[in-house]
Amino acid sequence: MLNSLLNGVRVRPELLILLLMVMIISMFVIPLPTYLVDFLIALNMVLAILV
Repeated sequence: MLNSLLNGVRVRPELLILLLMVMIISMFVIPLPTYLVDFLIALNMVLAILV
C-alpha cells in the first residue's frame, strides 16, 4: 500500500501538496491531545534552533 502511494506521488506530485493541506485542515478541526500539542511545539522550537 505504501509503495502504491509513493508511486502515485512520483507520477502526480500535486497529490503530496493536497495530502499536506488536508492534514493541516484536519488538525484545525479535530482537537489534538495535549501531549501531542506539547510535542509538536517542542519539535518546532528544536527545528527553529537547528536552522
